[in-house]
Amino acid sequence: MRKVFALGVLSLALVSAACGGNGTTASPTSPSPTVNAGVPPSSMSGAIVSGTVAASSSSGTALGPSALTALTVQVVGTSITSSVSSTGDFSLKDVPPGDVSIKVSGSGADAVVSVAGVQAGQTIQIRIVVSGSTGRLDFDSRGGASGKVELEGLVESKTAPDMLIVNGQSVKVVAVTTEIRKGNTPMTYADLAVGMRVHVRGTMSAPGITPPVLTADLIIVQNTGGGGGMSIDLRGTISGLAGTASCPLISFNLGSTPVQSQATTMFKPSCAGLKNGDSVDVKGMLVSGTLMASKIDRR
Repeated sequence: MRKVFALGVLSLALVSAACGGNGTTASPTSPSPTVNAGVPPSSMSGAIVSGTVAASSSSGTALGPSALTALTVQVVGTSITSSVSSTGDFSLKDVPPGDVSIKVSGSGADAVVSVAGVQAGQTIQIRIVVSGSTGRLDFDSRGGASGKVELEGLVESKTAPDMLIVNGQSVKVVAVTTEIRKGNTPMTYADLAVGMRVHVRGTMSAPGITPPVLTADLIIVQNTGGGGGMSIDLRGTISGLAGTASCPLISFNLGSTPVQSQATTMFKPSCAGLKNGDSVDVKGMLVSGTLMASKIDRR
């Protein structure tokens, strides 16, 4: 009888151990967080900062895939690092809250950019543009536990009565609820123009809606651009290019932004090789709504 009882106790102990009797059973793997998700399951105390690096040499030549993979992205003052893929992608996990500096190094690059106001649990998407020791933050989109998304970048197009494209993201402006201002000066949708750099806060549309739309509750204009002339970079697909017989003086559209080359415009690889449908990076001055190109790179 004692043997039967002992075997029963042993059996129960084995069943308990097999079922995780210590109370620390592993939960199923959670899906990867998206920009409008809540607190990332893998990082409760820090943020996830990911995105792309667009890098060029000090002479302005874009780095190729093999050179990109030699780059490293690091949160300055920490051991948090990420390698860069051949397409420029990287991901940094458990980034501490606060204002952080992110360094891109390797392949002749040694540049630092600042990412302000990082919060625990955020998922942050950024685009870093690097040329030698010079770097800038070209795009900043955030999501966190509040359900709000924050986006920073250039207004690439404007479609009345209420839509904007900010760095490729559709943004809806609601007249009665979206606050628009520059500093403490109120503005309206009519005041917004292609080429302005803006900070947008709002709510992303429900999953499944294509394309996703960010409905803004706040738009802060960081500069006015427009006719006064402003240095900007745009990336997009060429349309409306009739031909290249007049090289180097050509014109085309990137989205809704007209682009005009000049006698001094630098082309890579060549002006004559451009055609509709090509993906290009264009640098220049925005003057009266037209991007006067100083450099056009085909990607």
